[in-house]
Amino acid sequence: METKCDVLVVGAGLAGLTAARELHKKAPHLKVVVLEAKDRVGGRTLTVNLKTANGTDQWDLGGQWVGSTQIHLLNLLKELNIEYYTQYVTGKKLSQIGGTKIRPYSTTLPTAQELRDYSIWEGVDFLMALSRLESMAAKLNPNDVFALPEAARWDGMTLDEWARQNCHTRTMVDSLNLAAKCAMGTESKRLNLLFMLYYGRSAGTISDLLEAEGMGAQRYRIKGGSQQLSRMMSDDLGDIVHLQTAVTKIEETAGGLRVLTTSTDGSDKQTVFRCMRIILAVPPSEAGKVNFIPPLPYHKRQLFDGAPQGNLIKFVFTYETAFWREKGYSGEILSTGYTEIPGEILPLCLTYDAVTSHGSAALLGFVHNEQWADRSKEERKIALLKDLARFFGDQCYTYIDYEDKNWHTEPYNGGCPVSCLPAGNMEYFMRIREPVDRIHFAGTESATLWPGYMSGAVQSGLRAAHEVLWNLHPKTVDRKLLEGSVYEQDYHQPQGPVGLSYQSSSSSLAIGKRLLLVSGVAAGLYALSKRYELPFITRVTQHLEEAVYSLYERFHR
Repeated sequence: METKCDVLVVGAGLAGLTAARELHKKAPHLKVVVLEAKDRVGGRTLTVNLKTANGTDQWDLGGQWVGSTQIHLLNLLKELNIEYYTQYVTGKKLSQIGGTKIRPYSTTLPTAQELRDYSIWEGVDFLMALSRLESMAAKLNPNDVFALPEAARWDGMTLDEWARQNCHTRTMVDSLNLAAKCAMGTESKRLNLLFMLYYGRSAGTISDLLEAEGMGAQRYRIKGGSQQLSRMMSDDLGDIVHLQTAVTKIEETAGGLRVLTTSTDGSDKQTVFRCMRIILAVPPSEAGKVNFIPPLPYHKRQLFDGAPQGNLIKFVFTYETAFWREKGYSGEILSTGYTEIPGEILPLCLTYDAVTSHGSAALLGFVHNEQWADRSKEERKIALLKDLARFFGDQCYTYIDYEDKNWHTEPYNGGCPVSCLPAGNMEYFMRIREPVDRIHFAGTESATLWPGYMSGAVQSGLRAAHEVLWNLHPKTVDRKLLEGSVYEQDYHQPQGPVGLSYQSSSSSLAIGKRLLLVSGVAAGLYALSKRYELPFITRVTQHLEEAVYSLYERFHR
């Protein structure tokens, strides 16, 4: 059996449904069909019902947050008349970074008391490393990263390599590893440095990727959960959305495109679709599983083969009350999971207060997937309760309901939240938006603003839809939505790396060496004081630190 249409959209996540919706709005005469291999819409968003003290409520086990600068997602929420509310961040935040000790931390100007829990060297190292990364990211042109000479060298490094060369405390090395895990779902030793800088630049700053205040990505939450956006768009589109229909082959023919699909409901039923244009709105790693005839160009195949999905495991515990708030905690935890037992890593990576707009109390968070992905759900739950109790006390054990989602096991998804580029593959990634003949590419990874986030998915869907309109109904094209597309008026193909640049900032290097020297001297003095019991060393350093804290308190007031 064959079905004919004008445009075939593959993937019923935010990107694919946005593209189909835009095509329907701008050119209702075009016949559009949406194919989704899963038995649900929503892609990397998933909202579930959990038991609460007063019945049930909804929580997200996939993408859920909205940033204040994520204009494409904010516009869609407004169009669909969906409300959102501020992520709770009031109170003390806790971390276990740089060692096994639990310490408070701050994402704004810290208090003097908070500073006393960290050494001066940790604070200086953090400020220097973060400012340098932000400066590196700010130099990039997101649409042509290799226009910057240093980019070729950064492309050949992992974030972990850079951290170990430029950071002087374990606290900062740990912090960058946690940043990679929380933002990308992978360890810093597997993450392309240039890719991380590009993501930060496309969002605004690297800090914006990680913050829940100001212009941070975790600023707001959606009332009723994020999957409802896809459900509402799917309902509006009606019977053009086909679930449990996996695309296995795309073939170029003289009369258009011939697409072979297989049912995923267990029947293995095969169907053929013929169309003029295709929008492929799936993760790069999943696109690589489709059989293309003729084969895709080398740069596309290299991208799809070299962009594995991250793997975040997300969990939610519901409670009768938000007891952590009563104790003065915000609900935020950052943890490496290391304990005094060599080789032991507890599961907590990051947590947030998850009290809903209805007041249902909950904590949500993410798990160190490398150690816990292959454990059972029950094992993870028991370990998470033990770990949460270290930070918030034994009340954590009195939960009402629990659920988690291991995205690595999700069919036709490959992981979450986003593709993670290894070192050396950025040249191919920069051409992710380029169409191949009549095949167009969407998906959050291909966005120019907020890639990897729900807003990026929406932007990519709009862009891909207008690429198709350019070819099938040009009078309706909005050129502003073609940013980064080959159809953009001033488009030029991104450069590839033109050679390694080994020049570095001498001033930054000098500062780093000075910091290392001062740290060494301080360590030497401390060792001398211990060996020879020289109390004056302790008195001098104590007075120095007290003077610094006094000045800081005066400034902070």
